[in-house]
Amino acid sequence: MLSRIRSRSLAEGLAGLRDHRAHNGQRKVSAAHRRRLEQLLDASPQDFGWARPTWTRELLALQLERDAGLRLSVGHIGRLLRAMGARRERPRPIVRCPWPKPRARRRIGAIRKPIRSLSRDEIAFCADEMDVDLNPRLGLDWMRRGRQKRVLTPGNNQKRYVAGALTIRALFLRGQAREPAPRSSRDRSFA
Repeated sequence: MLSRIRSRSLAEGLAGLRDHRAHNGQRKVSAAHRRRLEQLLDASPQDFGWARPTWTRELLALQLERDAGLRLSVGHIGRLLRAMGARRERPRPIVRCPWPKPRARRRIGAIRKPIRSLSRDEIAFCADEMDVDLNPRLGLDWMRRGRQKRVLTPGNNQKRYVAGALTIRALFLRGQAREPAPRSSRDRSFA
């Protein structure tokens, strides 16, 4: 490499010391490829048949090669992500209702029907106790600036119980949360 630079400087003078990469031809990544990368960040790898729910730079490189025939290094993907302002953070986990939509709509309608028939001096409370499964921590994911991904999580590694009541008209929520009963069968409340 040094001999090439020396030869160029002898033949061209100071102009031979300039970076000649500007004459390498067209850039490998086009605007269409950048748009595709943004579209991938807005989607989940599972939408494309991958097993994991979050993107890695390696997986983005593989998917871009599948989609556009564009083979890029992991480092190049990282530079593209940085240039578009993408960040690597934890997505927000969500849980889907296990019921089919028609069943859920019927159930909600059955709950709302008696509430609509209340007189002005009657108050309806929704009271319930439920156990909450705390899902396992998700790995980091690449996402575009100003957007947060949501990942459906099936896990349940810990449980907590919540009891509360809600007045329908005032939308006042008052509840108490407690940990599961320890083996001594005594409840420990916490605020």
